[in-house]
Amino acid sequence: MTVRKLASVLRRRHCAFAANQQGTSVVEFALLLPLMLTMYFGSIEVTDAISADRQVTLVAGTVADIAAQYQTVTATDVKRVANQYLTKQNRVVVIAIPETAPEPQLLEQTASQPKGDK
Repeated sequence: MTVRKLASVLRRRHCAFAANQQGTSVVEFALLLPLMLTMYFGSIEVTDAISADRQVTLVAGTVADIAAQYQTVTATDVKRVANQYLTKQNRVVVIAIPETAPEPQLLEQTASQPKGDK
């Protein structure tokens, strides 16, 4: 086979290969599938996080309202509100309420003068 015939055969095969579109959509799908799945499951997680944030905000506001209305708020009051709003349907699982809370301590802070001022 001469060089010209070989070049001619390779050129024809190359043109035929370039014109063939079979399997293109399968390759495109294989390349885009991980991105599409990531976006799908990511949107589900973001939706769950927004829902949990809203529920926590609702419970915090309700507990703050109760604390503003009563002289003393017991752990039972907080548990009652939490059980009312945070159910298994809402996917919020754990609330930890200590039975005995430590007394709040006042932190004193003194302002010091900058070294340049005398």
